[in-house]
Amino acid sequence: MSKRVDGTGRRGGARPALRVAAFAAFAALLAGCASSHVVRRAGGGDDLRPVRVSVPKPGKAVSVRAGQTLYRIATENGITARDLAAWNDVDPPYTIFPGQTLRLYPPARGAAGGTRTASA
Repeated sequence: MSKRVDGTGRRGGARPALRVAAFAAFAALLAGCASSHVVRRAGGGDDLRPVRVSVPKPGKAVSVRAGQTLYRIATENGITARDLAAWNDVDPPYTIFPGQTLRLYPPARGAAGGTRTASA
């Protein structure tokens, strides 16, 4: 067994107490970085916003232009993107194409809900 430069002949380097102290200091420093600060708004209570309700436009439709998105068309017409997609049977990922016509109102009650037919 070769002796270490410090002449102690021990393996493992630094004393165990020093290692534990260094680890504890590192852990405390790391825990301090992970803390969070909650900011409360003036007026107390929860800031509950009203639910956004779509305003259908019966009989109105738009033709998709290049560069438009479902979200953009919906917000420009006071409709949620989710409602516009549902009313026009546009499934995720909500892809629309130039020239496609989108209704700005829900379909007739009898036509909604799984009435699509598969074509061969």
